[in-house]
Amino acid sequence: MADDEIATYEWAVHNRESLLQTKHFSSTSQSRSIAEEFADAAIEISDNIRRNRVLFIFNFPVHCDQAINLCRISDAQSCLSEFEDEGEVLILPWALFQVDYVHKDPPSSYTIYLTNVSLPQKSLFSSFKWILKHPKGCMDRFHEHFS
Repeated sequence: MADDEIATYEWAVHNRESLLQTKHFSSTSQSRSIAEEFADAAIEISDNIRRNRVLFIFNFPVHCDQAINLCRISDAQSCLSEFEDEGEVLILPWALFQVDYVHKDPPSSYTIYLTNVSLPQKSLFSSFKWILKHPKGCMDRFHEHFS
């Protein structure tokens, strides 16, 4: 991850009212050691741009429909992941997080702690209207609509 991207997370730590939103599907692991292997591999295949090794620690205090456990969760439900031993959890786009802490391990390794923010159920139409009315910096105030 580039320095300017990490700066966004550091900014969010000091601006507690802000929320960050995932924009892509994110494949994660329940196993920290497996996640660290992927973080190390991402650095090794990096291009000539200076990149930092980043490990995200996601906290889900309540059930979240945007985090799908792809592991075998019972004898009745088989593993949905192609790699059963990875403990994969898929985080969907549009999940909202508050950044709790950014820890730096010199020289270029970071651990970023995030907590999922669940929003009360609103209709998709209601949410879309709100975003259209607040296009500038809407994610900084998104929580106001859902409080």
